[in-house]
Amino acid sequence: MLKVRVQALLATLALLLTLVPAVASAQSVPCVVVGTATVNGMAAPVGTVVSAIIGGTVVKSQTIAVKGDIGALQIPSGDGTEVSFTLDSLTANETITWKKGNCGEIALTANAGSGPAADAEQGATGRSG
Repeated sequence: MLKVRVQALLATLALLLTLVPAVASAQSVPCVVVGTATVNGMAAPVGTVVSAIIGGTVVKSQTIAVKGDIGALQIPSGDGTEVSFTLDSLTANETITWKKGNCGEIALTANAGSGPAADAEQGATGRSG
């Protein structure tokens, strides 16, 4: 009888140990966003930092490597919460709702304020490109 109880306990432990990694990996699937970024109507220059913000905390940042293209921004967990974005220090006009996996495409836009159109390419970064 004791042998059966020990075997049952070991089987239960083995089952629990196989479930923990499965649950942990399911929670770590990011929300992936791809798209474009513009500042003052112009493609955001190379070097612009795109940040994803949940609850006032920056959860992911990456630098634009191709003018106007944010690449694939992988935002860690925040299921059902609103995600806002910044382009350098400017707040983008768009937000998304976080969900696991493909969060779709986004066209981020931000404005540095009023100024001549000739200065638009420099945007928030002070860089032209």
